[in-house]
Amino acid sequence: MERKTPPFTFEELPEEETANMKVRRIQDNNKLVRVVPSGFLLPYSFVKFAKHFYNFEFRHDDILVATFPKSGTVWMAEILWALSHFDEIHTMDTTHINLRSYFIDLDFLHPPRSSDKVSLLQTFKEMCPDGKLEDGVMLQMAKTEKKRRIIKTHLQFQSLNPSFLDTCKIVYVARNPKDVCVSLYYFMKNRPDMTVDGNFEDFVESFMDAKMTFSPYWAHLKQAWKLKDHPNFQWIFYEDLKTDTMRELQNLQKFLELDLSYDQLKVVADATSFENMKRRDEKQPLTKMEGSFFRKGTVGDWKSVASPELNARMDKWIQMNNNDGSIIFKYD
Repeated sequence: MERKTPPFTFEELPEEETANMKVRRIQDNNKLVRVVPSGFLLPYSFVKFAKHFYNFEFRHDDILVATFPKSGTVWMAEILWALSHFDEIHTMDTTHINLRSYFIDLDFLHPPRSSDKVSLLQTFKEMCPDGKLEDGVMLQMAKTEKKRRIIKTHLQFQSLNPSFLDTCKIVYVARNPKDVCVSLYYFMKNRPDMTVDGNFEDFVESFMDAKMTFSPYWAHLKQAWKLKDHPNFQWIFYEDLKTDTMRELQNLQKFLELDLSYDQLKVVADATSFENMKRRDEKQPLTKMEGSFFRKGTVGDWKSVASPELNARMDKWIQMNNNDGSIIFKYD
């Protein structure tokens, strides 16, 4: 099949712009690129993978999980895997999470090296004996997978094969920007490959000013909101999933055309509970960082860390970017 050229280009950020960023990646010498014309910020390492992502072939039984970072990506992927692989749900305690869903962004965010001693590389060698690390570990493993695939990404949709919407099922999870900001702050501070200067208030300003990877936040949400009525697209609010998990599981299985009983859905809810995901992460960590990847997973944590003044600034920012009130979030 002929490889298509992505309909976008990249411009490297000026040194003075990156030098003033308080949230920085250690890899790539902190290089970020701006995608033109969308304006999204991505690591420089994505540039060489752009064609691979744009030409990745989706299958009709694929389920794509799309989110802005720290919006419930892993939780939703675990739920979708458990729903669509219910007969294997007993294996969740013994297999690594990266073998249940393919986080394709890993190929440019944290590309593994041949010197790394991680189980993922061993699995890659087994699944793709002729594969090359520089061509993307997750992308190649996903291509080799024979079972129904759960694929997750933070990328904007224009980076993906344009056939994805009419080919597979897409679940987009949106989380209120205040809690996204809190979760991102603690996550990035505990990552060994990230540098976060300043305090929480400085981080919030960087978030609102779209000065970090995958931003702007609102542009990410709005590209998905436009697709919410497509039959292959399911928009879910993180807060609704927390408030009434069983209701959302019923909606998801209807969307996926599955036929699990209520009792089976309760098994899925238990297997993918925050407590069980955190317990499994303690045994087989999802990623390298201080502490667990699963910190709190609550709604309203913003209130415990933000000052009244900072809260007022973010409220103004939310109003400015969501002035038609079309996307209505719950904050507690």
